[in-house]
Amino acid sequence: KVDLLERELREGHEKRTAAGVCMPQADSVFVETLRNLERVSDHADNIAADVLMKY
Repeated sequence: KVDLLERELREGHEKRTAAGVCMPQADSVFVETLRNLERVSDHADNIAADVLMKY
């Protein structure tokens, strides 16, 4: 679910950047933030799976 949201947000950002709505300088910050949030989601999923297997 988070992967799909990340993809949608990235595509929307690309469209806004191409249309001149977003500044190109913000691109790396936005993309890096999305990547980090997706990684946090993956870690949370791994932790939850581990906890569920133990209990």
